Amino acid sequence: RTLSDLAATAAVPSAVTLAVRAPASWSEEDLRQVILGARAAAVAHGAELVAGDLSQAPGPAGLTVSALGSLEGGGLPVGRDRALRGQAVVVTGPLGGSLASGRHLRPVPRLPEGRALVRAGATAMMDVSDGLALDLFRMARASGVAIEVEASAVPVHPDAERAAAVDGRPALAHAFLDGEDHELLACLPEEKLGTDGVAPWSRIGVVTEGSGLW
Repeated sequence: RTLSDLAATAAVPSAVTLAVRAPASWSEEDLRQVILGARAAAVAHGAELVAGDLSQAPGPAGLTVSALGSLEGGGLPVGRDRALRGQAVVVTGPLGGSLASGRHLRPVPRLPEGRALVRAGATAMMDVSDGLALDLFRMARASGVAIEVEASAVPVHPDAERAAAVDGRPALAHAFLDGEDHELLACLPEEKLGTDGVAPWSRIGVVTEGSGLW
């Protein structure tokens, strides 16, 4: 989840730190497994667990993770506040149903996709963690623009279809509202879509003059 935030800056991960606040009931082996698990997750994405802290305290366990990385070519990272009028709005994958399926416990940071989006000219980017609708609204507000979304273009995850069959809500509502998808949401020039070397991201809307999400 922390590396997904790094992916939204188009950074190359290099290091991860871990602080563990453990209850007295935890054994040394419990601590060892948490640390080894964090290191394995970091190494799987090209980083290393380099530092941290252990403490004991009453109450539930708490884990604090930070990730460090570097930008290709230096400069400033993209942010959620630089969407420009006329740009296309894209997401890197299907959305919805992550909580009902348990997929939210196995996030996959879209690190290569983040770097590819910036190389294609993305000026604004964030990961979809609080729900597509809320994150689109936040991007529009931070950038001082409006974002118009074509609902039928939003890619719906099979998990959203399964959740809809259980609770009766539309699968598209799950795609817009569930969150914890950890796909990337980005704004980039229309002309970059479909060009050589640019992945087939789902174009779901456009940045326009005005404010808010439409």
